[in-house]
Amino acid sequence: MTVEVVKEFLANFPKPKEWRNGQFVYNILYRIDHTAAEFAQFEQHSDCYYNDDKIDDFIKYWTKKVNSYE
Repeated sequence: MTVEVVKEFLANFPKPKEWRNGQFVYNILYRIDHTAAEFAQFEQHSDCYYNDDKIDDFIKYWTKKVNSYE
């Protein structure tokens, strides 16, 4: 899986109007793999839930963790 594939998936997933962008990314990827989300959030300090500037890093680290399972 690549970062581009994850971003494309997210771009095609309906975002609730009341969610911020970072909140959306975090919530969707957390639901897919909570361990990878917590790795990105806590171990890599890329918490995009409240900080949209961290979205790209969060996706990068989430993808890295998911790919490490293979």
